[in-house]
Amino acid sequence: MGDFTLGCLLGQYDGAQSFDVASKALTTLVNSWIKFGPQSSAYFQSSAVHSSGQGIRCEAYSNATGQALLSYDHATANDLYARWSPDVTTHAIRYQGWVYADANSGVAVVLADEGPGVGFLVKYIPQGTQLSPYLAQTHIYSFTSLVGQNIYVVPGVTNSMAVYWDDVLTTIDPITLYPEWSFTEQARLIQARHRTLGGREHVYTWGKYFAYEVPLRFLSTSHAALINWWWSNQFHLLFTLDTSDSESNFIVRIANDRQPIGGRVKPYVDLWQGVLQLESVHDARLSF
Repeated sequence: MGDFTLGCLLGQYDGAQSFDVASKALTTLVNSWIKFGPQSSAYFQSSAVHSSGQGIRCEAYSNATGQALLSYDHATANDLYARWSPDVTTHAIRYQGWVYADANSGVAVVLADEGPGVGFLVKYIPQGTQLSPYLAQTHIYSFTSLVGQNIYVVPGVTNSMAVYWDDVLTTIDPITLYPEWSFTEQARLIQARHRTLGGREHVYTWGKYFAYEVPLRFLSTSHAALINWWWSNQFHLLFTLDTSDSESNFIVRIANDRQPIGGRVKPYVDLWQGVLQLESVHDARLSF
C-alpha cells in the first residue's frame, strides 16, 4: 500500500497534456508542445492511448541524435509561475505519464531541464508494445534556478525510433497526506429526476464524477499554507490514492466553500487540521 499524495498540476488547462486538443492537425506545435526539426515528426493517434481519446506518436529518423522530438516549456503565461506558491522556498517537480518506445526502434530518453547550472534529469523510456507508467522526480529547486523549465523527448542513439505518449502529468510541490480513518470516497451521478402527474419517474443521467472527503490532522505550517494557496486559486491538482498503483490518479479541485485548513491541533501551535473536500474535474480521465 502506497501513500496518499496531492500536487499542483502544471500545463495549460486545454487538454494538451493528454493530446486531446480540438485540432486534429499537428504541424509544428500542439499548444505549448513544440515539435522539432526536419529529422523528427509527430502526429496524433488513437491506437495507443491511456485514459484519453487520443495520444501522440513521435518519430526520429536516422542521425537525429541530440534533436528533440517534442519539448514543453512551463515558463509561459498561466502555467508554472502562476502556480508558484510564495510560501514555499524550495520546490520539487514530478513527471508522470504513460509511454513506450517501439520494441524495434532505438532508445529514447526524457530530459527534464533542472534549471541554469543544474543540468538535466535523464530517464530512459522503456521499449515495448503497449503503454506503461512512467515516473521521474527532479531535484529540489530554489526559486531562482527554476527558470524556463523544460521537458524534452529525445532519441538516445542514432537509430530511427518511435515513441508513443499519453496523459503527461507534471506536478509541482507534491506532498504526502495522512488522512484520518473517516476518509470517504464517493462517486456521484450527474442527473435530473422528473415525475409525471401519473406517477411515472424519468431519470436523465449525463455522467458521473468522484468526490472525496479527506480529514487531515498534524499538518505542518508549510503544508497548510500550500493547501490553502491551491484552494484560493482553484488550481487543478493531482490526487493519488495509492502511489503503488499507477491507476489511482485523479485530477481534482478543492471544493470547500471556506478555507479548508485553519484549525490548530492542541496543544501544538505549529500543527494544523481541517477537512479537504475534493471533486474530480472529469470522471476517470486524466485530461485537463
